[in-house]
Amino acid sequence: MNWLQSWEPYIAIALLTGLINLPISIKKLLNKCQSLPFFKPLSTIAFWWWILVNLALPATVFWLLYSIPTKPTVNADLVTKAITFGLIFTAFANARVDTGFFGVDIEKFYKYLTQFTYDRIAASQTRETAAFWTDFEADLNQNQPDISEGLNYLENYFQNDVSLDEIAKQDYQKRLDRVRQMTVKSEQTKAIRTLIAIRRRDLPEVLKRFRCSTAFLNKYLSKLPKQ
Repeated sequence: MNWLQSWEPYIAIALLTGLINLPISIKKLLNKCQSLPFFKPLSTIAFWWWILVNLALPATVFWLLYSIPTKPTVNADLVTKAITFGLIFTAFANARVDTGFFGVDIEKFYKYLTQFTYDRIAASQTRETAAFWTDFEADLNQNQPDISEGLNYLENYFQNDVSLDEIAKQDYQKRLDRVRQMTVKSEQTKAIRTLIAIRRRDLPEVLKRFRCSTAFLNKYLSKLPKQ
């Protein structure tokens, strides 16, 4: 027990690195999965694998890189290094690191672990996602509803999204304007689909604004995540 207690401060500091990295890595994953309407992170095993990787790997690399096995002095400087390392880990992962014990190709190892996550998510989501967006396009093309309300909603949605900077908002507005000017219905519908890069819980509202058919809404609304 005394042996474990002597290591507790170092374990806590190393884990701090992973905890700092987690929000960054989770945001990266959720952004990548934004087009998956039925993706429910908390009930997906691959999501928890992602959590484990992005908690344990930064902690392990920090442990080796800063020679934690030699028990350096626990002070504010060491804690600051742990916090900083957690913040820059994503960029740091694209490098080969000499830990003092051996060279580690972090880039290849990290890519392998993250690709495993993407592969598992793709295996469970791709088919249903493809069916959803195919049906969405077919519904708009077949019923040809007035899409102006849907486009106006998307315009207001992105213009009022405080998480976006002005450049991103201007870029989106240009894409939206191009869609409004399209005259070929099938091309316009496909372009609309690329504009719906919204938070998953807001998708039901967007579908209603585009006046999707009752049959389409009845088929899919109950399957979409509520949060």
